[in-house]
Order: sequence, then C-alpha cells, then structure tokens
Amino acid sequence: MPGDAAKRELQRNKQREFRAKVQHQLSFLRGRVATLESELQTLKRDKALGLSWVDIARAMRNDVKVEQRATKKLQASVADQAAFLEAMLRWVHSLYPAVERPPSAYPLWFNVGLGGSDTTRRAALDWITQHMYYHTPTVLRAAGFHPTDRFPSQQFVFDTSKGYNEYIYTDRRFIPASLARVFAAYKHLYHTNSVEFVIAGCKVLDRKLLGDDFIYSRRKSKKDCRVHREFVSEHQIVHVQHSIHDDSKHPLGSIHRHRTTWIVLDAIAPDVVMETRYFHKSQAWMRGTGYVPIEVEADLTGYFDEYKAAVDRDDFAMLPLSVQEDQLRSHMAKTYPRCMKTLNYELDQVLREHAARQATSIELV
Repeated sequence: MPGDAAKRELQRNKQREFRAKVQHQLSFLRGRVATLESELQTLKRDKALGLSWVDIARAMRNDVKVEQRATKKLQASVADQAAFLEAMLRWVHSLYPAVERPPSAYPLWFNVGLGGSDTTRRAALDWITQHMYYHTPTVLRAAGFHPTDRFPSQQFVFDTSKGYNEYIYTDRRFIPASLARVFAAYKHLYHTNSVEFVIAGCKVLDRKLLGDDFIYSRRKSKKDCRVHREFVSEHQIVHVQHSIHDDSKHPLGSIHRHRTTWIVLDAIAPDVVMETRYFHKSQAWMRGTGYVPIEVEADLTGYFDEYKAAVDRDDFAMLPLSVQEDQLRSHMAKTYPRCMKTLNYELDQVLREHAARQATSIELV
C-alpha cells in the first residue's frame, strides 16, 4: 500500500509540472502574439506612409504648378503696386507743381482731380478726405473756434486778399439731443434737404467702387463733383467734403469752384451736441481762362435774380471794382445765413420727427 501512495503522489507531481509547463507556454504565446501584433501594426503603418517614386514625382509636379501660380500672382501684384505707386506720385506732383505762381494765378487746388484707374481714384479720394480730417483742429482754430469756447457764433468772411474772392461761413450752435440722434438726422438730410447737401439734388457716382466709405456725387444742375466722408468716434463725428476739379471718367462742366466743408459734432454731455460748421468756396473759374469776371461771378451767385429791379448786369459791370465787391459781399452775407437757416430748420424738423416716433414707440410698448 505504501507503494501505491507513492505512485499516486508521483503522478500528481507530474500533472502539476505539466500544468505549470502548459501555463508557462500559454503565457509565452500570449506575449508573443502581442509582440507580433504590435510589429504588424508598425509594418502596416510604415507601408502606408511609404510612397512610390511615381507618387513622389506626381506630388512634386503639383507643387511646382502651385509655386508657379503663386509666383505669377506675386509678380502681377508687384507690377500693380509699381504702377499704382507711379500713378500716385504723378497725382501728388500734380497737386504741387514745380512752377511757382501766385495763388491768384494758379492755386494748388486747381489740380485736385482723380486718376484713371479704380485703384488710384479710390486712393486719391481717401488721401483727400484723410488729409481734411487730420487738419480739422487746425482749420477750426484758424476760423476762430477754440476747444474751450462753448458759445453760439456765426460769421461770414468775404476775402479778396489772395487776388480772387473767397467766401467763408462759420456757424456754431448747440443741439439738445444725443450724438446718435443728431447723426441720424444728418444722414436723413443727405437725401431730403433742399440746399443740395451731400446727396440731395445730386447723382451718386462709383458706388460699387467706393462702398460705404465715401460718397462721391455730382450736382445734376452744374456738373461739379465732390467727395463726402464721415469719421465717426465715440464722442465726435466729423463730416468732410471737398470739390473735385478733374475727372476723366465723369466729365465735369466748364465752370469750377473750390469747395471745402467741415461739420463737427461733439457730444459735450449725454444729450447735448455742439455742432460746428465751416463752409468755404472760391470765386468761380475756368481752366482755360482762370477766374471769371466779377459780373459773371455775381450772376452765378444769383445776385441779379435778387436785385434785378435795381441793377442789371451791364450796369453792374460799369461800377468800380470796390463797389462791385461791396455789392457782392452784401449779397453773399445774406445768402449764406439764409441757406444755413434752411438747413438748420430741416435738421431740427427731422430731430423732432425722430423724437416723436421714438415717444410713440415707447407708449406702444
């Protein structure tokens, strides 16, 4: 019997050893499978990343084509920029001719015109209006407006010191409304006023080219062009306007006037806007002959329509120059305030209408 027990014990030991070997072999195989699977994935990935020489050549050809197209575009851009620079240099030099002449014979603004291409036209309008905006404080200070002065004023200047007539009208008043409301009223007046301010009575030109940045318009009755622009900040809005005297795309009439306008709206309190306006225009002139005679100037400004019962053009032409200037000065001193009174009335009317609509909408809510 002891022998049988020893045999059974030996058999059990052999079975345990066998099971241990099997378990060890299974563990080894599992580890090997994991290793082989990892190597397989690596090989698959490397194979996927690998490209044939045909694929490489095709990709390089595509890259060359892309580079050629990009180079062509860059070369065209460089050529366009060079042409633009040359055109703008010619334009700037035309504003400041090398030949010095007295202002009465050849004022610099005789040459304020636009180039031929759309790019130079837009750049010229941008330069003119940016230039005006930059010099707004200087212009207002020269006109007698100082930053600390906050009282209403109105002045008309008839200046003959440069050898030709210049008419300057300045006005400052205070509007009991917010800056946003006054600005909205002004934009309404662009289209509806009766004194040909900005768009009213005018044809808007190059709208697609200029977008919303500028308003370039021509008065239908006189075929003279002007550019208008607004510079808007949190507490101030500056309107600038400048006449254009040469435009091959939109031919002008033969009679020109240099015109500049600044309208500055300052919010000095939540519901108080200080409105400062500066209007300037020159005596009429023609490119070939220069300034028109003073009797023609009087006719163009409506002098004879107003005083036709008292004096006609022939009688006016016989008067001494000093008397002619006095008569024209008196006429213009009445004309400007009358136009501004109309503009003020229409602006105030729009403000009242906007306020009434706002009050009605509040009541409905």
